[in-house]
Amino acid sequence: MSIQGIEIGVDWDRADTSKQHALGTQLPRVGGFVMRYVEAGEALVAGNAVTIDYAEGVDVYEHTDAVAEQVHGVVGKALADGEFGWIYVAGRVTGVNCASSVAVGNKLVSSSTAGRLASQTVAGSYAQAEVQSVQAAAHGLPCTAATAESSNACTIALG
Repeated sequence: MSIQGIEIGVDWDRADTSKQHALGTQLPRVGGFVMRYVEAGEALVAGNAVTIDYAEGVDVYEHTDAVAEQVHGVVGKALADGEFGWIYVAGRVTGVNCASSVAVGNKLVSSSTAGRLASQTVAGSYAQAEVQSVQAAAHGLPCTAATAESSNACTIALG
């Protein structure tokens, strides 16, 4: 629960084998973040981008692992397959898995590397993957690089 930005009884870094909150619960967190309570549909690595695993349910998440997947959040605390915990859905998130080409201000989209965000690129002649990437970015959460990539990590503005 949150009252005027002060969390009461919420451990954002907790991973549980049994559900502690209603799935899909979104709460503000001090620092300008919004967190969502989810179930891991696979082992989730901290800092990785995630998408909804619709085959499992709207509150079950898995790593993005293909170009043109919608980004629905970033893992805060690592979760084992089937565990419950919190992901970032808005805010300035540090330590996010980013491709080596990411620069400040780049719009970010999913890549073919599990959990990694890459710069959105659109060439003069649009390839199908580029068009799909733009469409996915438009329907997922907006992601923009706030810092350049360093050792495959960057800070992003999410949501």
